[in-house]
Amino acid sequence: MRHFFEVKELASIYLTRFLLKIIYIIPLDSKKIFFSSYEGKQFSCNPKYLFLKLRSLDIEGITYVYEYNDPILPDELKCGVRVVTHNSLRYIFEILTSKIVITNSGITAKMPIRKSQVVINTWHGGGAYKKVGKDVDHKINGVGNIFHRISERQTTYFISSSRYFSKVMNSAMGINNKKYFNSGMPRNDIFFQKNRYEFDTMIRKNYNLESDIHLVLYAPTYRGKVNALDGDPIDQLDSKMLIQTLEKKFGGNWRLLYRGHYYGNKNADSDWYVNVSDYQDMQELLTTIDILITDYSSSIWDFSFTNKPAFLFAPDIDDYQEKREFYTDIMEWPYKMARNNKELSDLIFQYDSQKQVKRNKQHQDKMGSYEKGNATMEIINDLIINKL
Repeated sequence: MRHFFEVKELASIYLTRFLLKIIYIIPLDSKKIFFSSYEGKQFSCNPKYLFLKLRSLDIEGITYVYEYNDPILPDELKCGVRVVTHNSLRYIFEILTSKIVITNSGITAKMPIRKSQVVINTWHGGGAYKKVGKDVDHKINGVGNIFHRISERQTTYFISSSRYFSKVMNSAMGINNKKYFNSGMPRNDIFFQKNRYEFDTMIRKNYNLESDIHLVLYAPTYRGKVNALDGDPIDQLDSKMLIQTLEKKFGGNWRLLYRGHYYGNKNADSDWYVNVSDYQDMQELLTTIDILITDYSSSIWDFSFTNKPAFLFAPDIDDYQEKREFYTDIMEWPYKMARNNKELSDLIFQYDSQKQVKRNKQHQDKMGSYEKGNATMEIINDLIINKL
């Protein structure tokens, strides 16, 4: 039975590719760029920052296409850009007639990208923490391997945040070493800029947060099928204990923000926290908050460049590690881990800013970081402008 479904899926891939090649009768638009963040689920991440910078450069003749599924558009997508929804006929047409395709999650193998097109996969995480792709399931074969091979073949450039990231993605996604562009991620340039706090007022106004309130963000990652927790991850966090601990350690008044993964629940609400799951741009949140609490999210890589306090809260670490596994020992990550609320409170009380800054730098050096704060312009100058 499994063999039957594999054959059926393979037939679907190759038949779809064959049929879609009819679009080849339409020439590529040599000045058109297609952008996609999380298959249209958000206006965020690396494609967003490349899009905004290109728009600001006001390069004559470029046609911009952005994949976005929500009918309520961000202001940046309301003028001067074509908006398409995922898997629509217009989406297929725009991808297959764009000279450059920029995505943070890759293009499906069912899409027959032309050899003359340029596909830039920026990916959506840095560092090397939880396993992804083929490394999640060591038994992957058949259709899975073919799917990965086609996707890799259709990728022109793969943006890398660090030397170790390139190594693990070579295993997880089969990306050829020659395809990596070692610039760091455009979304992380914000942490090297002087105006990185410009979103503070906007975010506080949006969620009715006073200007003198200190902010701690809890942002757990998506667990998928690996989930030993009962209910939402926020249910495991003792919000009251956390706030009391922060006020004793750092002083002042604190407010907890909660941002669930974009695959997860966005409707949770509580008197103890403000739900910011509908805020799409994680980087803007990271520049605004004072402290981050997460678990296995690659946001720890991004946040390490702020040198602000962060802690790992992982009550399901044993189950998660057994089923998902990590590329690096969690004890070597830039932030220390707590298995329960008491341990989290203890870590906060023990926090030493000088030791944390040193730990961040050691981790970045060990990973072989490429983050320098100029990834956006490097990619635009070297991979985009000279291809148009």
